[in-house]
Amino acid sequence: MTFVWSRGRQLLILLWKNFLLQVRRPIGTVVELLIPPVACMVVITLRFTLFEVENRCHLTFDPDPLTLPVPQSVYQIYYAPNTSQAASESHVY
Repeated sequence: MTFVWSRGRQLLILLWKNFLLQVRRPIGTVVELLIPPVACMVVITLRFTLFEVENRCHLTFDPDPLTLPVPQSVYQIYYAPNTSQAASESHVY
């Protein structure tokens, strides 16, 4: 139980320290809070002003013809084992 209590106390001390640092530098705190919304607004503004958005919600595609491959009656399967015994037994004439 003391381990949990000591971790909780450490967390409270760390939160208090962070609060004091934020209070001691109000301009930095305001800048930290304003940068993400301003950056999002800039990106959204650039997105809608620089790039044209096309409305493609009711686009119909032409069908492609479906052709099946010609069936072959003879199939060849190649197998190359990676062993020295198989290499010594296979002779190319």
